Amino acid sequence: MECPPRRECSAAPACSAQTPARRYDRGVKDSLTRALDFLAAGAWQDAHGIVQAEDSPLAAWLHGIVHTLEGDLENARYWYRKANRAFPGPEAVQGEITAARVEVRGGGAGRAPE
Repeated sequence: MECPPRRECSAAPACSAQTPARRYDRGVKDSLTRALDFLAAGAWQDAHGIVQAEDSPLAAWLHGIVHTLEGDLENARYWYRKANRAFPGPEAVQGEITAARVEVRGGGAGRAPE
């Protein structure tokens, strides 16, 4: 998938922090919910177009999940850094989708920092 070039994280010390709770407008919430539905179904290609159009830490987190499902773990790590989250590895992808749903619904950061 075409994504911006990988860069070093400018907030390296904070990269393991959780995504802060944030309010999203209805359109963004609907888009990200649709992306999560695609991710839960394994349709990462469909989710990719949605998350690529958004510019938020949550969209970056979902972008990391997209690339985890794709199997491009280096790119997934890049997007997790942009989301200011620790990369939990491919074995945690279903839990990440569940936690991201909590965040989209406004229930907090989804999981504790590592």
